[in-house]
Amino acid sequence: MDVRSVLFLSLIIFCDALYAASFDCDKATTAIEHAICDSEPLGELDKRLSQVFFAIKSGANSDAFSSLLNSQRSWLKQRNKTCGNYKGEALSSCLIAEYQDRIKRLDKLLNPKYPSLNEVYDVCHSVSDRQRIVSDNGFSSSQENVSFDINNDGQEEKSTACSLGTMEVACRKFFDGNGEWLRLTASDPRLIRDPYNMMSDIDYFRVNGKVYSQHYDDQIGGFIRYVSADNTGHLLCAWEYQHRHIIIPAAINEATRKICEAVDQGKVSYVHLSDPAVMPRSETFRVRGSPSRITGQGYLDINNDGKDELVAAIEYHSGAGRGCSYRYYDELSQDGKTFKHGRAATPLLQMQNVRFTNQTLGQHPGHPSCGGSNNRIFRYQGKLYVHMETDPVGEVAILKGDRFSTVCKAPKTTSSRFIYMWPDSVE
Repeated sequence: MDVRSVLFLSLIIFCDALYAASFDCDKATTAIEHAICDSEPLGELDKRLSQVFFAIKSGANSDAFSSLLNSQRSWLKQRNKTCGNYKGEALSSCLIAEYQDRIKRLDKLLNPKYPSLNEVYDVCHSVSDRQRIVSDNGFSSSQENVSFDINNDGQEEKSTACSLGTMEVACRKFFDGNGEWLRLTASDPRLIRDPYNMMSDIDYFRVNGKVYSQHYDDQIGGFIRYVSADNTGHLLCAWEYQHRHIIIPAAINEATRKICEAVDQGKVSYVHLSDPAVMPRSETFRVRGSPSRITGQGYLDINNDGKDELVAAIEYHSGAGRGCSYRYYDELSQDGKTFKHGRAATPLLQMQNVRFTNQTLGQHPGHPSCGGSNNRIFRYQGKLYVHMETDPVGEVAILKGDRFSTVCKAPKTTSSRFIYMWPDSVE
């Protein structure tokens, strides 16, 4: 065979206008091109892939086809990277495996049992046409019992809300017509392999007669899943959230502006307390609760009063209950064997929003900073500041003697970006 249509795919990397062209094997230059032209099995796969590609194109709108074109570029790069170091039969075997996997993925876009390319694109890029069925968000469900066709086989399955773990996170179980628990599997490793469908937030919805579910977490990102009639979950698209705190002055003056600008641009020097703790773990637990730990200590003029104090960096991580996690700083006694002020609400602790709900030593002090406070000290022009990265608004503050003030506000901004779109492969 002198003309192999699949190599038009190589040309679309350089020119979108050539995606409908064929490739003349007399002009093959790379080892992969020659391997395709010299192998009958690869020639047949090449022809089949071209047919599938153009069949999808014929029914795709411009936006959906543009996404497929980008997917083909990514696949070509992956194919060349995966097979580029092989030669001879090994190269042919590698290419055959790549083509078979790609054809299998694209074929699903032509199978009425799965969403079409247009449907995948619309479901992942628009929420206007969604008919909500039920939502399981955080610690509650919008509806206890509801029946719908979770696996898109034409028959409705019964579902019931449930809760799991010490945090009693909302989940949902499905049952077939015989009352048997429906175990949903996953076709891609990025899907949560969880038979209870447990995640922080899950929305089940219907678009054009097909049922989908959106799984997401406000901090991480999410994905949209489609379950086929064989109870297999397919990853349609996935995205990640990118968070950033924008540092802005709390007061309008040149000195404050320069400090906030330096923090925002990463031009400040953060202090690392590297001396090992001498306080016994039992004393740390007695005063600050388990599982608190001192990660380091050292002498700092934390009050900016010209006198160094022995300061410790304390971390608290609790996986149970509310799942609190935070880091803060406090003063130690002169010998470092206990906390200088016990659980007293000192200006340093108040500035960091650390307030203990139980003042009785030996009993757990409570969780003063649930939500992920990540405090860091930095030095700027001879003074010490505390940079507090908290949600939804962090801040930069300074302690002068026994009084503290906010220097910068740090509201968090969130953006999202797609990291996967079917029919790409998942690494």
